[in-house]
Amino acid sequence: PHDRDVIGRMLLVLEEAMKEQEGDLFRFRLQELLSGLERRHRVSFVFPPGMDTEKETWAIRMGTRAAMRQRVEVARRLTPLGLAVWGPAEWAKTGIEGLDWRGEASWDADLPKVLNASAVNVNVSKIQFDTGVGPRIFEVLACGGFLLSNRIPAIADLFEDGKDLVFYDSLDDLQAKARHWLARPEARAEIGARA
Repeated sequence: PHDRDVIGRMLLVLEEAMKEQEGDLFRFRLQELLSGLERRHRVSFVFPPGMDTEKETWAIRMGTRAAMRQRVEVARRLTPLGLAVWGPAEWAKTGIEGLDWRGEASWDADLPKVLNASAVNVNVSKIQFDTGVGPRIFEVLACGGFLLSNRIPAIADLFEDGKDLVFYDSLDDLQAKARHWLARPEARAEIGARA
């Protein structure tokens, strides 16, 4: 049980940390940000010392929020290039002007068709999971699709940049590479076939 003052400081810490994290969409910094903010605001509830169930739940929620913000910003940058998005209804509520949201795609029937029909598939691995490789990477590559993916260590350890897929390191880099590869269908097809 926390008193109102402590709860108020906790919420302040969470909001400050999320605002700072959202300014750095390609490096998961919540743990370091929260540690400093907890000391400054004299609260301790999310990260060390000790990771109990409540702290872990907060960390997962914050990571999920940061990942969604990352995906929205990626979509915002690529919409002018003709991006189409398949996914949950939350996409229709993002406020991205001109976003071509096409609804959900069923994993078994629709997804392979979408991946094959897409000139450039974009992967946005959740930044809080830098040691895992999500299934979308393998799904796109198994379909022979061309993939632009954010560079995280686990993916970079498995695949060669420019040969199996193409990595991007920032929003500007993603936008430039998307433009570059959209203009080169034969080169995209070679990478997709090789992958």
